[in-house]
Amino acid sequence: MEKQQRRQKVHAALNGNANTDASEDSQLMPENPESVPMTKRPAGSGPEDAPDKKEPLYRMLLQNITVEPMLFPYLIASILVILANQNLNIQKACRVELKLGSEVCDALENKDQNSTLLTDSEITVQKLVADMLIWQTILQSSVPAVFVMFLGSWSDRNRLRRPCMLLPVYGEIVRNVGLLLCVHFFDELSMNITGLWQSLPIAITGYWTVIYMAVFSYVGDHSTDQNKSLRVGLVNLTMAMSLPIGTGLSGILYRAIGFSGVYIISLILCCISIWMGYIFVHDTKQIKLDSGKKQKKSYWNRIKFFFSLNHLIDAFKVTFKKEKNNRRMKVIALTFLITGIMGPLQGDKGVAYLFTRVKFNWNEVQFSVFSTTTMCINLVGTFLTIGIVVRKFGIDDALIGTVATTGKLLAQFVFAFATTTFVFYLGAFVNFLQGPAIISMKSIINKIIPAEELGQVSAVTSIGENVIPILCGPLYSYVYESTLSYFPGAYFLVTAAITVPTIFIYLWLYMQHRKETKESYNKLPDTDLLKDSNGITSN
Repeated sequence: MEKQQRRQKVHAALNGNANTDASEDSQLMPENPESVPMTKRPAGSGPEDAPDKKEPLYRMLLQNITVEPMLFPYLIASILVILANQNLNIQKACRVELKLGSEVCDALENKDQNSTLLTDSEITVQKLVADMLIWQTILQSSVPAVFVMFLGSWSDRNRLRRPCMLLPVYGEIVRNVGLLLCVHFFDELSMNITGLWQSLPIAITGYWTVIYMAVFSYVGDHSTDQNKSLRVGLVNLTMAMSLPIGTGLSGILYRAIGFSGVYIISLILCCISIWMGYIFVHDTKQIKLDSGKKQKKSYWNRIKFFFSLNHLIDAFKVTFKKEKNNRRMKVIALTFLITGIMGPLQGDKGVAYLFTRVKFNWNEVQFSVFSTTTMCINLVGTFLTIGIVVRKFGIDDALIGTVATTGKLLAQFVFAFATTTFVFYLGAFVNFLQGPAIISMKSIINKIIPAEELGQVSAVTSIGENVIPILCGPLYSYVYESTLSYFPGAYFLVTAAITVPTIFIYLWLYMQHRKETKESYNKLPDTDLLKDSNGITSN
């Protein structure tokens, strides 16, 4: 009877429907259980797995909430100030740098005139702001890309994730305080000083790069193989929810309460985020191995040790070390995958609004409605993937990513050749699995990398994600400017070209996962399995 049950479990695993306990895995599974996809145990294999005992979805979600209460207010706070910062730069350039006068600058702010004078003035102001955006983008992307590798190494050595999560929140607080001063001393502080306040505090504290590294490392520390996809999905769901909320409120709050009001609300949200962090986020207790005398280090020596190049070298060695199950190639593939998925998202940000103005004659409100609708569609796709595809059917992460990126590829052609608003919105529905494409990528990293190495590996693999805005931003702008007169949607085809390799990477990861699963079960003793002539198990 026992042998028959073991055969049933093995057969179900090969068909994507098994999910065994850690104790059972030690008897049936090879040394590397991460190579086996998270799936579900067949009904009737144990009393605890009976269908009528399944937990409700809402209760399961509540039990898996950890970093989300801290992450949500921080993301809202950082998104709220984006529109205010853009308008502050325009007003600083107009009133302080160019001194165009109140009449012209008020008209630029309110957008209630359409004269030639206003158009010429806006072009002059935007050129000045665009020049500043170049060094702002480089500063905000390059500094966190380097800093996160040292911080990720420190986080892994000490198994401390919460300080890394809260550091960018403190940076956001410093930025908002500085911007309040820039608003108060409006005429005294130039546009470039304001731009420095907008970029430097968040750059040296890591911004979203560091907080994402810490959040996903923490999730990896406090998750099992069975619930990693769910917890990674909840984090991405939080990110997906914060985008439409922050974007939708930013314009309303700016019009209602102005610069100072937006920055004060952002400060309050950051304080709430820190409070939530201390309530919900608790690091794993560090195991101290040295029992001898402790050598006290000066602060200077600690700083030198923190920024030691050896940690940087070790991070690359850990990330790309050669291990069983082709781990090195998987990490390299995932690094390219991150770049291929996040790059087009960054490039699209700079030209999407300009495209809709030319193609459909949209204004700011119409574009905001489309952006919010798109985010809500992605949110629904993410929720369906987590609640049904992952939880109920246990579909492999790489297979989800393959389907999601294929949908993204098709959507680019819909966007590029759309001639009506209806068709353009249809492209957003075709691309409704954009969120799960990112979730799958993060989930795979969390499953193949041990918890004690997640910080370093996440830091190294995120280099492409941080460097890509410096490359994709100018690329998309150049393509859009070059094709504006005859085919303004050409940049969507650039996204399509970048997306094609990501589909094949996801397919390769899926095939690798299936191959490793079958090889693992083929190594089991013949006495426990019934195999056909091809080595495939059966009942």
